[in-house]
Parts: sequence; C-alpha cells; structure tokens
Amino acid sequence: CIACIVRILEKYHDKLPAGEYDTLFGQIMSAIPLDGDPGENQTILKFVMNVNATQPERVLPHMDKITLTCLKLLTDSRCKKDVEEPFKVLTAKFIKNVIMQCGREDVVANLQAMEAQMSEFERADLAKCMEKAQ
Repeated sequence: CIACIVRILEKYHDKLPAGEYDTLFGQIMSAIPLDGDPGENQTILKFVMNVNATQPERVLPHMDKITLTCLKLLTDSRCKKDVEEPFKVLTAKFIKNVIMQCGREDVVANLQAMEAQMSEFERADLAKCMEKAQ
C-alpha cells in the first residue's frame, strides 16, 4: 500500500538509512497518480508538499508525475468530488508556486500539454481552482 509507505516515511524518515528512504521514496513517486481512492492521492500530495518544503531537490525529478497527480485531484470526476475545497486551493497554489516555478521548462510544457488534452469542463474546473489560488 503506497499510502502506508508514505506514512512510514513521514513518521520514521530520520530513523531509516538514506538508501532505504530513497528506495521507498522512489516507489511512491513511480506509483503516482493512484487510480483508486482519491484520499490516497491526497495523502501522497500532502507528503510531496512537505518534502518539497524542506528538500525541493528530492521532488524535482518527479515533477511530471506530481503535476499529473495535482491535475487528477482537481479535474478527474472520480476524485474532485471527494477533495475538500481548501485542499483544492492548496493544490492549485502548489501548481502555481512550485510546479510552474520549478525552473524546468519541460515540466511547464508538460503541464500545458496536459491542460490542452483536457475537456472544456476539466479546463473550467482547473481555471476555477487556479483563480482561487490567487
């Protein structure tokens, strides 16, 4: 269970050998976004936000998958109804302040490409969330 690994890393990050932490972190990043419970994607995204606050270099290589997870929570009809409004705004702020400002043009281009593939309805949902993130 990926969400369980997240909780282990959150709680015991200082007790794990560096190599083991890196392996578990890599497993989490390779698994996102998850198809099941939106709560698990939310848990993972909170974890990513916390890691980014202290170790942005650790999340930078995974920005494309993180971007996809953010967009899934904000626009996927199976997820967005289960995500509370304050977390949607936080996610939009993360897109605006971290993903779009990460210094990797390929990540921003990928975000734009993903947005271009969205339906009109999904783009409207995303725009509404981004507006609230101002």
